[in-house]
Amino acid sequence: LYNRRVTDWFSFALMYEYGFMNVNAGKAVPVAVTDAAKEDSRWNAHVVGFLPEFKLGKLGKLQLSVIQGFDRASGHESVGADKRDIDDYGLNVTSLMAWWQKDFQLGCSNWTISPYAGWRSLYVAVKDANVWTAPRGTKADDNLWVHLVSGGLKASYQNGAFGMSFRGGVNHRTTRDDIPGFGNRPVAPGPVHFSHRASMDKAVGAFGANVNYRVKENAQVGLGYDGMFGKDTSAHMGSLNFILAF
Repeated sequence: LYNRRVTDWFSFALMYEYGFMNVNAGKAVPVAVTDAAKEDSRWNAHVVGFLPEFKLGKLGKLQLSVIQGFDRASGHESVGADKRDIDDYGLNVTSLMAWWQKDFQLGCSNWTISPYAGWRSLYVAVKDANVWTAPRGTKADDNLWVHLVSGGLKASYQNGAFGMSFRGGVNHRTTRDDIPGFGNRPVAPGPVHFSHRASMDKAVGAFGANVNYRVKENAQVGLGYDGMFGKDTSAHMGSLNFILAF
């Protein structure tokens, strides 16, 4: 929504994001439940955030963020013949995140190598979730902390108006609890994978490739791919960007 540079070393941004997801698939359930489970749900997510950034000179760049998300579901889920609604189900998610990155120019070439590292802590408040090990109509609230750590390397090339980049790294969840509901998993500064109960792997590899072209001084187009691969789950995302700076 807004980005302002306050000094040469400090800037901040304000963000709003809306996401919608329709899910019609299988469902993860506790190990005590043996019947096949299915879910037919619709999710609306609203996210607001404050993102300060600090340029630390020779020490690189530090990006921080405080983000609050409100995820609400409607529809139903079933285990065997037992079908239950989820119209009151929802999650409130607080995200605290920090990313560090430092750029190294490769001699007099157009290549830049940028190692990065990050930490994210999520506090999730779960509202009115169905309890499948109890009779129909039984719902419960819950809350949990999830912590994730990331690291990797990015290589960037820029020649006039044309640029490209390649990225590879890992993202590891240090806590036992999964990321619930309509969740997201930032894997590097910028790339975020949105998913629904698809972040079960404690550790994933994350890769990306992007090309961009500056059309005018204040306009840029870009094409990118980002992938996340774990032992049991994976996510793939393509992007087409048009950026207009003013």
